[in-house]
Amino acid sequence: IVAIINTIQRKLGGIGQGSVGSGVSWHCHMEPLLDALIQFSPGFQFTDVTKIIHFMQYIVGYIDDNTIMCTLPPDSSTDTLIHTASSVLQSWQRLLRHTGGDLSLPKCLFTLIIWVPTRNGDLRMATIAEIPGNIIIHNTPTTSETIRRVEPDHAERILGVRMAVNAQMTTEFTYRLSQARELAARIKKPRYRE
Repeated sequence: IVAIINTIQRKLGGIGQGSVGSGVSWHCHMEPLLDALIQFSPGFQFTDVTKIIHFMQYIVGYIDDNTIMCTLPPDSSTDTLIHTASSVLQSWQRLLRHTGGDLSLPKCLFTLIIWVPTRNGDLRMATIAEIPGNIIIHNTPTTSETIRRVEPDHAERILGVRMAVNAQMTTEFTYRLSQARELAARIKKPRYRE
């Protein structure tokens, strides 16, 4: 998650989020950052089952909310995965700071996806207890911050939807059902009488 900060020390001109031109403005701001990200991130490889379609993706972003993805070879150790993710995120933070922005570290989170076999031979995503590890970012030369790690089934509101990495939608469904019930209760109330 990225927050653009406009202070006396860090001047970032241009249109803010929420105006008609903000999408174009943010796109122009992000293009050079994405070009730089490609230089230090392994990215995320997509290949369909027929192996006809193959492409790389480095980031999923909308305006100032970004998800950085990394894929490493299957035999990579957990330490290598954590180190790579830490390095990519630290570099992303430096890029943002060079352009007048910064990471909003309290909003940052990560999920480490490691597949483990089940008793019946299927695969599932490992829990934090099974595969521990943290991403630590050097926020200043003298301070470090641990990025909050969440389980694969944890659903947090990102870009308006509460969906977990493992595609668990119960959290979102429960929230939307609650909204619908509240709306229904308001609709049922008798109108105010004078």
